[in-house]
Amino acid sequence: MNPIESDQRRPTLGSQLAAWRAAAGETQRSLSVKLPYSRSTIANVEVGRQTAPRDFWQRCDEVLGAAGDLLASYDELVSDIRRKAAARARMLSGTAASGQDITAGKQSSRLGSTEGTSTGTMEGAAGVGDTGSSGAVRRSKFLTLAGTTVAGVLAPPLVHSWGSHSLAETPSLTEDLLTALNAQADGFRWRDRQEGSRRLLPAAARYAHDVAHLWRLSDNDHPLRQELGRIAADACHLVAYQAFDQGNRAQAIEWYRSSAELAGQNNAPDLYVFAICGVAYMHAGNGYGELALSMLGQLLDLPLSMAARCYIAVYQAHAYAATGERDAAYAALDHAWGCAERTADEAPSPWLGVTDASFVDRQRAMVLVSFADPAALGALELLGRQTPEVFRRYQVTLRADLALAHAQFGDAEQAVAMLTEATKRNATIQSVEKARRLHDVRRVLARHGATTAVRTVDEALRESAAVFTVSPVHLPAKR
Repeated sequence: MNPIESDQRRPTLGSQLAAWRAAAGETQRSLSVKLPYSRSTIANVEVGRQTAPRDFWQRCDEVLGAAGDLLASYDELVSDIRRKAAARARMLSGTAASGQDITAGKQSSRLGSTEGTSTGTMEGAAGVGDTGSSGAVRRSKFLTLAGTTVAGVLAPPLVHSWGSHSLAETPSLTEDLLTALNAQADGFRWRDRQEGSRRLLPAAARYAHDVAHLWRLSDNDHPLRQELGRIAADACHLVAYQAFDQGNRAQAIEWYRSSAELAGQNNAPDLYVFAICGVAYMHAGNGYGELALSMLGQLLDLPLSMAARCYIAVYQAHAYAATGERDAAYAALDHAWGCAERTADEAPSPWLGVTDASFVDRQRAMVLVSFADPAALGALELLGRQTPEVFRRYQVTLRADLALAHAQFGDAEQAVAMLTEATKRNATIQSVEKARRLHDVRRVLARHGATTAVRTVDEALRESAAVFTVSPVHLPAKR
């Protein structure tokens, strides 16, 4: 069954809900009080314009006395979508393993290539050199964890092949050194949260390179070597995120892959999944949703925690959003939500953190916006009330998504207000990726014409661009 067929079944499921509601003598408003979901959500679900999570259908079953009928119909629909998604993942895995180009018709996006990578502060910090004989050493642990198929798709750059680099003095590998390295990483994260990544990126890249180099030079049998490798993998992941934030997706992918390589060789499965999810997100954002789905699908064969499965499902949803498959994306989010519920008995991952329902809700809101779903506004407004101000980068994302949602639904005034606030906030953290997002929203606003409010947004965007480089910037000429 393809996504179109599953989409055609949504109105049927909604009609079932409407019939049970009428039989129970409930109006949409009275039912909304008992669920609790908004009346507009119920109305949209009944006509097939919106999906709802499994909890919605379970609550409807209980309130309306449907004896499991509604929940069973919902589960059947989701199972069909997931079977289709699994079949596609298997098909893509076979294609990738056989060496075929699964990005046919698009520009080359082979992970083994370093063509087109940007220069700048990252160049030389993680440059991939010749992978000759020195690049083939000690891959057994990585291949044991990741599997040869995944390794073939990822074609990770071996940290052993990075350009020559030597520390001024090679320190002894001790517990005190590991404590100091961890403290330095925590310091980078704290400063990143407070001031953004722009000024930190060069120093963070040097730090990650030095730690990875120290791991490469350490004795294979040293009892602390594996922990050092995990710190190096974590450091590479931090730099990958910062490179992405500064608009350098090509280098972000290289750093994510290096993080995965180190995590695989040093028995850090959650960090390995975290890094591969980062690569998949980059590819989905660049328009290669099929490639992202192939990579994520292959991870499911590994022994994984519930937190890791939650992350994979979330990024599958983003990949499906990139391919325009709404029902598959929503089903993946429902699966992520179910996994998040089952993480209560797991210790929080040092890298994945606490993957609770709020984490899934944040990702769901982003996916809803990408499909111009009417439920997006309510989800984003709720997140706005729940998100602490300390998360400055996400505060910008939240307002940008709210601006986009308002623009999609024709409320130019609110869209302009949110976009202006997001632009002012981004001037503080100076995120190039967020700036690009803001300009994308501005282009959606273009259909509303050059109103006074829109001109105000343009002025704020120009002032922001004057503070730091944002490319490309496509704004009307100042009059």
